[in-house]
Amino acid sequence: MEPEPIFYWHIHHDTLMEPRCGPIGDRIAYIRRAKPDYQVPTRLRFLKAVRGRLNGVLAMAGEEYVAAEQLVADTRRARGNAQDALDSARMDLYDAPWFDLRARWAFYKARFLRDRKRDAEVAADAWRDKSLKTCNYLLRIFRPEIEALHKQECPNCPWDGNTIFPEQDGY
Repeated sequence: MEPEPIFYWHIHHDTLMEPRCGPIGDRIAYIRRAKPDYQVPTRLRFLKAVRGRLNGVLAMAGEEYVAAEQLVADTRRARGNAQDALDSARMDLYDAPWFDLRARWAFYKARFLRDRKRDAEVAADAWRDKSLKTCNYLLRIFRPEIEALHKQECPNCPWDGNTIFPEQDGY
């Protein structure tokens, strides 16, 4: 199975190209569910994977961002599991007699582990934010090449430099 592409055209109406931040199917489902009906066909028609060759530095920055986003999701899930274990240990501690050292130890251990998972999540968030800043910086640097590639891959796109909805007020 081929890996999912990193960069897409028009994930958001006001962004020419950006790295995905999760499965693209989730974004498509969100567009169908939450966007105005008159915008859905345009959004879905121009939301497509970048097929052309990108600068190597930009491609690596995009891959790093996607990896960081995945790490954030994993650490968030791990922290949630640790929080569930802490809640369970807290209930066990409340139900146990005051001299039950095993329940007390289980509670303190669960709290310690939850705190470590939270620290990992904060570090992953920082890495993702740094990766996104790098990616956005490189997108600005390589903008002329990106716009040329966009003209080839999306020949009838209404992109005006700011949005795919130039004729609508508020966009």
